[in-house]
Amino acid sequence: MLALFGAAGCSLGVDKDYLDTRSFGCVEDSDCLEGKGYVCKRDLDPPTCVRELEEPDAPVPCEDQDEDTWFTGPLACRQCRPEEPGCPEDPDDSNDQVFPGATERCDGLDNDGDDLVDQDDDDYVATKCPLQVGVCLGAERPCGGVAGPLECDAAVYQANHEQYSAEEICGDGLDNNCDTRPDPTDVCQCTHGDVEDCRGGSFGECAKVVGQRTCEGGQWGRCEGVTEASPEKCDGLDNDCDGTVDDDPDDPDASVCLECPWNMVFVAIGDQRWCVDRWENSRDADAAARPVSLPDAEAWVSIDFGDVIGACALASAGSLGVKEACPIDVWTQACKTANNLAYPYGADFQPGHCNGNSPAPELTGARGTCVSAWPDRPGSPESGRIFDMSGNVAEWVRPPVTDQTQKLVYGGSYASGGSPIDLSCEGREDRAGSPVGAAHIGFRCCKRLDD
Repeated sequence: MLALFGAAGCSLGVDKDYLDTRSFGCVEDSDCLEGKGYVCKRDLDPPTCVRELEEPDAPVPCEDQDEDTWFTGPLACRQCRPEEPGCPEDPDDSNDQVFPGATERCDGLDNDGDDLVDQDDDDYVATKCPLQVGVCLGAERPCGGVAGPLECDAAVYQANHEQYSAEEICGDGLDNNCDTRPDPTDVCQCTHGDVEDCRGGSFGECAKVVGQRTCEGGQWGRCEGVTEASPEKCDGLDNDCDGTVDDDPDDPDASVCLECPWNMVFVAIGDQRWCVDRWENSRDADAAARPVSLPDAEAWVSIDFGDVIGACALASAGSLGVKEACPIDVWTQACKTANNLAYPYGADFQPGHCNGNSPAPELTGARGTCVSAWPDRPGSPESGRIFDMSGNVAEWVRPPVTDQTQKLVYGGSYASGGSPIDLSCEGREDRAGSPVGAAHIGFRCCKRLDD
């Protein structure tokens, strides 16, 4: 018997002798394949369906017009053995997308020839949407019939999962916008409904009052019940919450109080007006060669006199310009205060008021009792206090113009052994003309207002 099944065999036609050996029983012509030229030969025993051929010995043709390897014609042309029940022929030999067993898909065609089209067929296989992660997993493109699968929009993804959202919904543990990141920290600061303590800022008045804020949609809401930043005013408070008291917002080195910057104190000497550093100088964290006057810092020591002159010329006095090394008379008057005291704190020596007998210097301004008190600025309590003009570190001063060879340090230091003389406002150490610094010597700078 010839191998006549499948595309290869049928594309060459079917041998007539083979058909004659097959039992295609019939009673009437209608029992045979219609429209294919078959008739019922009742004179055969038994009566059999045969094809009437113009040339009796010519092969019976198998038809596959759309070249999808599924045929029309005699049963022997089909992709199954003719004796198998329901052996189908190509339901549409003009379309290679239609044949028995084809996948039913969205194209407006009955692909598998069962008279059911697209999604109406239980065998229909939908096309997936592009996003197949998060709540978009399983979403299918709508079928547009002959237009094919339609695009997936928000409504399609929403229909697939009600928690779909173009913007991530924080706190539900789902990947709502299908970007592979459920509740990402760069979008979701918190879980909806959470409450936490907060402050109006990290510094000054803003840091003093504790309020609360609530998480809404993954974002922290407004901090309620707190002190918020306000314009700076001369009251000894950090009103604008920038970490600096009474500073000028237009010039961070200047002050909103009188003429002197916030870290200097106004000192009057006769008809001269000066600003004197409130604290012994330390090094600027951003520029090691530049001194700054700040509290709770390590005093700049072991500096030569000539370097003090250059350092003060680099120190900023805000809108006033740069500073200078303090002259002797300005330094001593700043120490004595307007009351011309022997010590910064009073007329009599108090051993424990200043750091005058210890192994090492303390941080600038560490002792609130070692203060030269000048008048406060209006509304700014303690704005007239100058720290450590006795003890801690001795300070270079600029010699008088009449004798520039002098190299003097004033005020005594932690190494003065508690000497009342050395630790007074007139106490000085003559460096014997040597400008070389030492571990117990530091400095502060001044600025003349009348320049």
